[in-house]
Amino acid sequence: MKTLAGSIFVIIVTLQAQQPPRPPVIAEFFDNRSVDIIRIAPGFCTLEIDNERLRVIRIKVPEATRVPIHGHRAGVIVAITGLHVKLTSPEGTAIDIRLPAGDLRWIDAGIHAEENLGGAAEYLFIESKG
Repeated sequence: MKTLAGSIFVIIVTLQAQQPPRPPVIAEFFDNRSVDIIRIAPGFCTLEIDNERLRVIRIKVPEATRVPIHGHRAGVIVAITGLHVKLTSPEGTAIDIRLPAGDLRWIDAGIHAEENLGGAAEYLFIESKG
């Protein structure tokens, strides 16, 4: 005689076997260091702090320069100089960021290319690991 629990287990195992492979989740994606901005654009970036809780990256982007597509966890941009950049996702969605020196803004985790639309810019990206 089959039990209800045994029948449910068979259904779940069957459904899981029929699922197509899932795309990587954000945590898995960011374990792939090939899209790390420090690896993609080492001429623009300096790793200031890297510990179990956060990572602080100093980014210096010359005027009218593009940073190749890269990914990062959620974090905060802190403008050292005035900053005007456009972040463009692979799907074409763009976010325009304008910050005066000393201001900050939260950035969600994501993948994007970056274009400096202002003068030479310097900022810190404080990336959360938790």
